[in-house]
Amino acid sequence: SHTGRFLAPILEGRGVRLADVPTKPRRKSAGSGAIEIRGAREHNLKNLSVDIPRDGMVVVTGLSGSGKSTLAFDILFAEGQRRFLDSMSPYARQFVEQMEKPDVDSIEGLPPSVAIEQRVTRGGGKSTVATVTEIYHFLRLLFAKLGTQHCPDCHVPVETRTPTAIAVEVCKLAGRGPVQVFANLVKARKGFHTDIARLASRQGIEKLLVDGKMVAVDGFTKLERFKEHTIDALVGTLDKPDAKTADDLVRRALVLGRGTARIEDAHGKSSVLSTEMNCPSCSRAFEPLDPRLFSFNSPHGWCLHCRGFGEVWSELGAGSKEFDSQLEAELDEERRHGRLKIPSPAHARSARGPA
Repeated sequence: SHTGRFLAPILEGRGVRLADVPTKPRRKSAGSGAIEIRGAREHNLKNLSVDIPRDGMVVVTGLSGSGKSTLAFDILFAEGQRRFLDSMSPYARQFVEQMEKPDVDSIEGLPPSVAIEQRVTRGGGKSTVATVTEIYHFLRLLFAKLGTQHCPDCHVPVETRTPTAIAVEVCKLAGRGPVQVFANLVKARKGFHTDIARLASRQGIEKLLVDGKMVAVDGFTKLERFKEHTIDALVGTLDKPDAKTADDLVRRALVLGRGTARIEDAHGKSSVLSTEMNCPSCSRAFEPLDPRLFSFNSPHGWCLHCRGFGEVWSELGAGSKEFDSQLEAELDEERRHGRLKIPSPAHARSARGPA
């Protein structure tokens, strides 16, 4: 054996240098530009070794039973998911089904993976390829967390702004009348929200703006559980220009609102204050991006005219009814479109109104 030939000189007392032992040349690594699979023996695969290029679309073809699905799902997806779950805490892993390690010698350059399987399904009036395959949820999250927000008026990326600069703007605005400074605690979320009221009380907040109505913290009663609510804390009122008071109110509101606050002038005009989302040209501030803003199935993101359907039929018109929840609005739209008899393609152009 190779081991016996190597150990024979040592056992005879003659010794050997490692440099005298022939070594197999090391294979040059493909680096980060490819996923390297070595010795895959899962199901029908017989010791398969392959390099799959990254940052591009790769199609796996072959005869039925040749191992295409095994390579894609049982090896690439399973190992990518397993490695991703291994990076999570033991507490989080107990809620997720663990995947077995595939029968393979090594896999290099494999990032976390997402699998979309074939299935027959019947979508609704708003279904697209992205929603049916459920990849749209990941895209919305990607846009919200990694996207660069632009000002819709100036078409330039938003920038950060210091609390001092925001306080100066609020102080100037107070010269035209009293300015109320609010901190957003809940933005369009369902629940009783009694815990929010208790938290505000511990922070010294006396009044809350709940769904547009001012209520006292001491007399706060639980809200409707399955209705979306927006709650702002009244941090204080700036009656006249005062740099120190304005700076204190703004900083406290930004802390409570996690970088975002809101002001309301004497005329009832509301403006958003933000340390992260400000237009460098017009100084307009924006609230943080939310995945719901990118959903045409949500009142927060759909077009107010077509409500996410992309077109408006003249027989229906644009719905203007207000709803207490997203589910009610969605069911109403489905009912209205379900009763509509879709015209033939020859008459579709004349029946369709402006979107």
